[in-house]
Amino acid sequence: MGEISRYSENTNPATGDFVLGETTSGPTTNRFKLLNLITLFNNNVGQFTDYSSSSTIVGWSSLSTTIIQYAQVGKVVFVNFALRGTSNSTAASFTLPVAAVAINGGANTLSFDTASGLNFDNGSIQSTPARIYIDPTVSDSLVTLVRSMGVNSWTASGTKDVRGMFSYQAA
Repeated sequence: MGEISRYSENTNPATGDFVLGETTSGPTTNRFKLLNLITLFNNNVGQFTDYSSSSTIVGWSSLSTTIIQYAQVGKVVFVNFALRGTSNSTAASFTLPVAAVAINGGANTLSFDTASGLNFDNGSIQSTPARIYIDPTVSDSLVTLVRSMGVNSWTASGTKDVRGMFSYQAA
């Protein structure tokens, strides 16, 4: 997590400055200008980390596109992914370094469950998005990708391509 490590004492604040210590008669002589959000994010808050080479990826014999990136801000993890290549399995999954919290409990325990962006099965673009979920009863860091909300298996040949962006709550 980045830190706000710089400030300027400024007796004539500019428009947009955040001023501490204002009174009813106006700002006090000690004013601090906080860093803007862009600078704060440039100090490693919210920047994506490439996890492609560390992730365990299942479902492809070879990949022509391998993007798995994540960013953690507090307890929220953002994931951006794109996996394209030759399918060798009816399954598809990848791992992430940050464990997800279990939500709901019992037989319906999931960390999150959502839809993907673009996806291809056996070289054909699909008319419905793939389903993406983390089931902590299996693994709290395994992202499972299924072909659609109602069809679980992919074709174990041809081009498999699935992409998306999602967020989840870290454990």
